[in-house]
Amino acid sequence: MVRDKISKKNIEEKFGVPADFYPDVSFALSPEKVLFDLPKKFVTLTIRYNSTDDIESIKKWVIKIQKFAKNNNVEVIYLPFDKSDKLFMESIGIEITEDYQEIYWHPNEVKYIISKADIVFSIGRFHPIVFSLSTGVTSYYIQTQECNYTYLTNPQFLEGLLFDFPNEKEL
Repeated sequence: MVRDKISKKNIEEKFGVPADFYPDVSFALSPEKVLFDLPKKFVTLTIRYNSTDDIESIKKWVIKIQKFAKNNNVEVIYLPFDKSDKLFMESIGIEITEDYQEIYWHPNEVKYIISKADIVFSIGRFHPIVFSLSTGVTSYYIQTQECNYTYLTNPQFLEGLLFDFPNEKEL
């Protein structure tokens, strides 16, 4: 069983076995309004650390995203998707606001926060991208294992932003 058609194709070609495709149920998750105020303009950042990740590369991306946010007068909301995300973010010096400390216990609220973001950044996490795709928010997936590259989703929404996202060379 796979969550996306690219994985289905890869498994079938690489291993020669059929793979059943079931879309991720997170696409259908209903956003629930949070009980605290969100900033007027903000981006979200989620980080999932794996032992094969380049920690220095992750730190550089965090700095680039923070600089981008500051230059465009938007806040960064750090969204841990589980306790290990939270502990890793704290270990590299990220201070997670109290409202978001254990937000991962409330996926409907996480989806709501993401639905209100200007841009979603995810380093190594799949579901922030699912949440952003299903709510029409531009998202960037940043891969730090073995190489650095980004996947841009929903490029048509970039045109409607009040600020321009820098290309990789500017980061």
